Amino acid sequence: MEKGKTGLLKVVREISEKKISYIFTGITVAVAIVLIAGAIRPTVITITRINAEISEKETTEKALTEKISALTELDTQYIGLKDDFEDISLVFPTDGDFSLFMANIDAISSRNGFVLVGLSFAEYKEDNPVATGVLEPWSVRLTIEGKKNDLVNFLKDLESLPMYPVIESVAYSDDGENEEVNSFSIHMRIYHIPIGNFYD
Repeated sequence: MEKGKTGLLKVVREISEKKISYIFTGITVAVAIVLIAGAIRPTVITITRINAEISEKETTEKALTEKISALTELDTQYIGLKDDFEDISLVFPTDGDFSLFMANIDAISSRNGFVLVGLSFAEYKEDNPVATGVLEPWSVRLTIEGKKNDLVNFLKDLESLPMYPVIESVAYSDDGENEEVNSFSIHMRIYHIPIGNFYD
């Protein structure tokens, strides 16, 4: 009977030792997993954050590259159009210097067989001028003398000027002495830039 008890105790002890060994192994594996996960998780988070930052920086770099390319292209275009930009200050003056306009009016008058009798500039007084942003309207009144048949071509030449004049009214009167010569009064709108240092 003693031998049977001893054998049973030995079996129970072996089973208990195996269970304890399995439990310790399980605990060791669990602790190792927790430690590894605890050590890896911040690394994974850091790697994810760095990847997101790299992606964001690549997007920013791409946008900057596109902007630099666009600016380079604009600079190239500006160099090609630099003379035109310098002339635009004559087309839309800032200081009331309408010399280019006056020179063109004189040339157009002569070319169409008219005599320029009078030319005057004034502030534009109409109630609802067209909104144009920086440009502001300026009123021009000119008086010419010539043949009625040449008036349409004269008006077409006026409207083709680079300062885009808008003809608002045309009035005429007959010259009593010469029936072929009429006097025409033309009211038009041109534009200027009221900002003195706009082109600087």
